[in-house]
Amino acid sequence: MRPPLRVSALTGLLAAAVLLAPPRALACSCTNNHTVMEEYDAASTLFAGTVTNIQPAGDGLNYMVTLNPTIRWKGGLDSPAQVLTGLNDGVCGFHFVVGEDYLVFAFNTLFNGQPALFTHSCSMDGLLAGNTIVPQLPPPVQPVPTLKRSWGTLKTLYR
Repeated sequence: MRPPLRVSALTGLLAAAVLLAPPRALACSCTNNHTVMEEYDAASTLFAGTVTNIQPAGDGLNYMVTLNPTIRWKGGLDSPAQVLTGLNDGVCGFHFVVGEDYLVFAFNTLFNGQPALFTHSCSMDGLLAGNTIVPQLPPPVQPVPTLKRSWGTLKTLYR
């Protein structure tokens, strides 16, 4: 005996829904078991700075965060510094807030074919105030970055 048509259609729709359902979206999953010094060694740039601006980077996946560096431990750095991070937790973006001071472990990457700095929620980034990582770092490098100067400004200064 054949099942009624409604039962067969319902079973078919249920099977199609299960098979065609989009995969589950997973939030960022971090497996960072690095020590502070291992994270220090892995980062291309390490600094503390105040966030002055956060804008979409234009690729639909990242923000461009602008910071005024106040302390530098590692790497070359201009002021202001720009760092890419993901838009949300799903792409491991670190949540910055304008006006807050952060410790930033940044890594070299390419963005739109240009060298850029990138950070993510799996690094040891965090608010600077009360940060327990800072005392474990080597002494900061001096000088702290200064404002970018254009060639025209330099020519004027040395005339």
